[in-house]
Amino acid sequence: PGVPLKPDPEAPRAMLAELGLQAGRCAYVGDSDVDMRTALNAGMVPVGAAWGFRGGGELLQAGARLLAALPEELPALLDTAPAAR
Repeated sequence: PGVPLKPDPEAPRAMLAELGLQAGRCAYVGDSDVDMRTALNAGMVPVGAAWGFRGGGELLQAGARLLAALPEELPALLDTAPAAR
């Protein structure tokens, strides 16, 4: 309650601050264009979950820098993820 909805970056930024993490070194995994915009707004690496709500093409168009077709691809994909700019 009282926290703006996505794509506002307030909630992810608050979580990062609480954990002492740098946004550009963290991934935001999501399955919608709103999730990709949230990641970008927060300065995080946007990772598209193509198994979810939207397909890979739409996630890439919305700004996904990485794309996973299946959840089990995430660990290897995130090990090679570039930092956000």
